[in-house]
Amino acid sequence: MTVPTPIAEPNPETLAALAAISWTSSLTPEERKLFASFGEIIAIRGKDVVIREGLVCQHLYFVLEGMLSVRQNSDGAETVVGVVGVGEPIGEMTMVSRRPATNSVVALEPCKLWRISHYDVMSFIYDNPQPGIEILLALLQHISQRLANVNSDLAAMLNSRHQH
Repeated sequence: MTVPTPIAEPNPETLAALAAISWTSSLTPEERKLFASFGEIIAIRGKDVVIREGLVCQHLYFVLEGMLSVRQNSDGAETVVGVVGVGEPIGEMTMVSRRPATNSVVALEPCKLWRISHYDVMSFIYDNPQPGIEILLALLQHISQRLANVNSDLAAMLNSRHQH
């Protein structure tokens, strides 16, 4: 894995990128600018590993450009279990649970990500409770939707097995 390259922050590009992400749409421009100042944009190459299965992720990421695959290692074989694209978060599950990641996330192509450390997310929330609550609610809504999708996929898989 290569070390991501930080890009100077915050700048108008960062603010515009974060404004386009639904997670920050409920924040005022001033709150968004403050939140942006806690993170940084990084550039990664295709095949770079952003999150490694089995390790605690220290950052929350938002995809600004590019696509990444979500992979899981099962009995020594790696399986792609999903794809993450523009506007989506990465690392939110370990951000909340502080447990090792259950999947790896690998860039499929060169990507730009906005990254904020767990410590900085917590600092932002404690120092700015109202926008912090907005970010946490968006995080919970996203995790809820992911779990609903997994449940739906599991039900479909189980249905197809019973029909055969």
